[in-house]
Amino acid sequence: FRIVPVQGSPVLHPATDVIRIGDRRLLQSEDDWRFLAQYLAVLDGDWIRFLAAERDDAALTGQVAAKKRLGAADEVLRALRLGNTTDVDVVVAQCTVNFFAGEDKPLSDCVRLTQILAKLCARVPTMFRYYTEDGSPRGVAAGVVWDRRGTLAPILPDDWKAAKLLNSAYTDTWRACSREEWANWVTSGKSGLLLVPPIEAREFSTISMRKFETRLHELGHRGANLTYPYQTKHRYTSQKYSIVDFDFDSSFYKYRHEPSDDGRLMREIMALLPETGSTHWQGRERIVADQTSTNGGSVGRVEIDLLPARWVKQLSELPILRDTLGTYRKPKELLRRTPDTEVLLGVEPFIDARIDTEAARPLMDLLGVLSRPTGPDTLLGCLRALAETAHPPADEVDKWYRRLDGMVGTCSTADLERIKQAFRSEKLILTQGGTWVPATIVFLSSDEGDVPGAAIVR
Repeated sequence: FRIVPVQGSPVLHPATDVIRIGDRRLLQSEDDWRFLAQYLAVLDGDWIRFLAAERDDAALTGQVAAKKRLGAADEVLRALRLGNTTDVDVVVAQCTVNFFAGEDKPLSDCVRLTQILAKLCARVPTMFRYYTEDGSPRGVAAGVVWDRRGTLAPILPDDWKAAKLLNSAYTDTWRACSREEWANWVTSGKSGLLLVPPIEAREFSTISMRKFETRLHELGHRGANLTYPYQTKHRYTSQKYSIVDFDFDSSFYKYRHEPSDDGRLMREIMALLPETGSTHWQGRERIVADQTSTNGGSVGRVEIDLLPARWVKQLSELPILRDTLGTYRKPKELLRRTPDTEVLLGVEPFIDARIDTEAARPLMDLLGVLSRPTGPDTLLGCLRALAETAHPPADEVDKWYRRLDGMVGTCSTADLERIKQAFRSEKLILTQGGTWVPATIVFLSSDEGDVPGAAIVR
């Protein structure tokens, strides 16, 4: 029913189109408020002030009838969901609907509205639109990216950049909000903007079970039998089967086939991914397979091996992570710092400490960065090298012994046996006399009664 008085309107409005604000406006800037208010239907404040004045009079005079009428008025407000000030996100949703209704608005107005929402730190609704570099307005679902550092624009493919990168006009000048407020708003996730190019679904569909299973095996599934949610009388009855993989835009991997390109794009994406949090990639790290029932009424998940998504496989094989010396390496060539890997510091390459954070570790584990030593071979190799020198530095020898000693406390039974076998069969123990001998002919201590000249551990 059109029973709600609206500020500045000569007619009554339905409550579904109206918001209520308090005496303290959402925005301190009068100019910004006027801009926002033209797209809002605001409950007439005079009505609320009239009711407040009547309530005060009734309290002073004790008029029962007046209190009853005011109670009824309050009940109407509550029923219309106007009993309290409207939530900011609801205000933004109404403003968005009215702002984007009809023809496309000028870029300058879109920028101003967006900065106002950043000032309010409001969550944008799905119908909100952003202008991209090509001057087109695109919805939140399109995956518009804000190039926070300015490092993506020079290296993104031109077509992709034009259609996906946020127009620079949004951050050229700060009128309704500050850069810090803007950055906090975007990183909060309320803006719908991305800091990294999206990981998109790639679907393969077929009505042939044979083609479905063949495709799964091509993707790495090695299970003998698949478990289907819907069973049919005939194994190859026509049904819909789908496989959903996830990946970045295929053009991002171009440099793999062009040695002249240094691969900066994927390295920059990898540098940004840990900063965006796991929400950017969680749920997209594995391939999923579905089966649709014969009548098409429901979809069930087919149980398959844990197959990494294509973006995971691609990044795992590219030199995109810096080690502590600044050299780019493949994730599986790097260690992250844990109690188990501590013994290999300075021996094996470790991931840059700026990336090795608690928040980034799920992603590092997913890409194959090691959290446990691969075995004792590297430490044993260092001892073997020292054993070839005529006068090895004692402190250097001690260092590698200590590293092996630390590994023995946590390594597997097989690795422990390899270490023991190496000391039994190779000359890896430095004696008091400065020679190298195997464990089978060396002693821990000696006194005057023992065999003269026996090899003693230093």
